[in-house]
Amino acid sequence: MNVSDRHPQLQSYLEKIKKKVKSMSIQDTYQELQSRRALVIDVREKEEWFMGHIPGALSIERADIEWEIEKVLSDKDFPVICYCGDGLRSLLAAYTLSEMGYSQVYWMEKGWKGWKEQKYPVSYSPSVELRDHLEKLGGICYLPRLYDKIKALHQKKLPPTECLQDDWDKALLELLCIDSSLLEQLILFSSSEQEFLAELKKILGPSWPARHTIEEYNERCQLRKIQGGQRPQFWLWSRKLKK
Repeated sequence: MNVSDRHPQLQSYLEKIKKKVKSMSIQDTYQELQSRRALVIDVREKEEWFMGHIPGALSIERADIEWEIEKVLSDKDFPVICYCGDGLRSLLAAYTLSEMGYSQVYWMEKGWKGWKEQKYPVSYSPSVELRDHLEKLGGICYLPRLYDKIKALHQKKLPPTECLQDDWDKALLELLCIDSSLLEQLILFSSSEQEFLAELKKILGPSWPARHTIEEYNERCQLRKIQGGQRPQFWLWSRKLKK
C-alpha cells in the first residue's frame, strides 16, 4: 500500500485510520476462509475481479460497499475481511464498515498482489459460452450472440467493459438503428429470444432492415469472422451502399 509523497494529507489520514481498524495477514485470511469463519470481500473493481480473485470471496466494489453490505450481511458481529490490490482500498472499506457498526472488520495486508506472490489458490468468475458470431436470429448474424452477451452481463458473468463497445456490437446497432439501452431492456425483459425478436420487430416496424440489407450485413459478418476479427471499417458498409 504505497501512497505518493504528493498526497501527504491522504497519507496522514491513512495512518490515522490504521490505528482504528485491525489488519489480518494473508495466511490468517486463508485459514478463516477454509473454516468459513469470516466473510471475505473483494473491494476491487469488477474488471480486476474477472482477472482473478480469492476463492470464496464476495465481490463488492469499494464505491458500493455502503449500499451493498446490508444486503449480504445483517449480522454486524460476524467477522469481515476486506482486500484489494495492495491494501489501500480495503483499509478504507474496512474503516467504513466499522463506522457503520460492524464490530469485527479487518483489511488484508499486502492485498491481492501478496496473495498471488505467496501462490495461494486463485479463482476466476464463471465463464459464459456465447453463441457463434455467425449464428442467426430473425435471419441476422450476431444477434443471438448479442442476446447471450447482454443476459450474461446482467448476471455478472462478464466484466462491465464488455458492454456493447466492440465493433461487432456497433455494426449490429447501426444495422438495426436502435439505441443500445433500448435493446438491452428488450432482451432483459423478454422471457425468450423469440419474444424478444417479436418485440424488436414491433418497435422497429417499417425500419426493420430489408432482406438485401440483411444479406449484405451477413456477408460482411462472414468476411470479418474469416479475417479473425480484423477491423475493415466493418460498421461503415451501409454508407458505402448509398453512394
